[in-house]
Amino acid sequence: MSIVYHQEPDLYMSGFDPNWFVASSTQAHQTNFRFRTQICDASGNVLKQFRIPKDPDYGTLYFDTHRHIENYLSYDIANLIAQTTGWQKSVNCHIEYYINVAEEYGPDGSISVGASGNSTHIKAINSAENFDQWGEHSINNNRVIFLGTLEEVDWLTNSPDIPIRTGDSYELGTITNVAGTQGIDRLQVRTYDVSGNLLKTAMINNPYSAMTATDQQFLSILCGPDDLNNTSLSVGTQPLIEDDTAYYKVDIINSFGTQKIASKRFDIDRDCTRSGYTRLFWLNPLGRFDAFNFTQVSDDIIEAEQSRYSRILGVKTATTLTYSKSQVESSVFHSSFKQMYKLRSGFIPSEIAVWLKELIASPRVYMIIDGEFIPINITTNSYQAKTVLQEKLFNVEIEVERSVRNQRQRL
Repeated sequence: MSIVYHQEPDLYMSGFDPNWFVASSTQAHQTNFRFRTQICDASGNVLKQFRIPKDPDYGTLYFDTHRHIENYLSYDIANLIAQTTGWQKSVNCHIEYYINVAEEYGPDGSISVGASGNSTHIKAINSAENFDQWGEHSINNNRVIFLGTLEEVDWLTNSPDIPIRTGDSYELGTITNVAGTQGIDRLQVRTYDVSGNLLKTAMINNPYSAMTATDQQFLSILCGPDDLNNTSLSVGTQPLIEDDTAYYKVDIINSFGTQKIASKRFDIDRDCTRSGYTRLFWLNPLGRFDAFNFTQVSDDIIEAEQSRYSRILGVKTATTLTYSKSQVESSVFHSSFKQMYKLRSGFIPSEIAVWLKELIASPRVYMIIDGEFIPINITTNSYQAKTVLQEKLFNVEIEVERSVRNQRQRL
């Protein structure tokens, strides 16, 4: 009697995409055979339990965990809101789990448990990629720093090089499977002037490089200009981003100075705006928050909803019934409205227009209003990613609404 695993998800998987296990048993021919399947957390606690009949064609178990695992995944925006600088462990963004499969069979009324076996421990993250990506294991193959990785992996973002203003925050996230000197030793920041001359090089040490717990594999760091200027540096001098800084690059290096992740470039945007700008943060397909500025004048719109009833006119006394011009007949007993905005990006390149498709499709978006992170919904349902082949100059317009409706008096 034995359980054999023929297929398991990658070590690191998108938790909102299919996570398929395929297993078989040498006792599948037994009467009333079924697979008792448990989803367990890293400590062995049973999260869910199922009894699944064997596949009618092959007698095996086909089991996808993602609809159950995704209930334990959310997102982490606390560091952006609190402006917490330096390396931080990401919370609510991952879960380590495995499955236990056991044989159950026997005559009616006396089902017994046979052999059982555990799968590999899988680390699911709060990502939901497009089919082209998750079908090719992009998280495990392209986003995780493994020992012996020959090529640089990517941050947990699909953003191109984007403009950023000096007061803006931006968070980058990563995953590492390597502890100690070969892993994430420090963040490297290099600043450049408008001619591409290197101005400054700085380092920010990773206090979790020893990776003594699973949550230290999932890290993030604020990399906006103001963030970096308020971060303690292990190498370099503050202020890091100065008036002559045109752009800067951030990457990860190990203790030997080997770059472990692709550089992310930030271009300082100092252009004047007519009436300020609007900054949006959204949950990207890889489970972290991207951000972009809409720099043109926006429209401020409300949409009201009212319900009315007709009141009986007249004022009665013991001997009279009179009318007054100030009396209300059609009276509102329910009044609410939603706050809406139409945002305009200003002229953007093709690669940003394509990237902003992720904003339109995101399930969680925040807008900075009066310095606060306010949840909003994107109400633009159709979006065309234009390119310079279609139009030499173009901008993006989207409509959004605040997620909370406002109530007025019930009279």
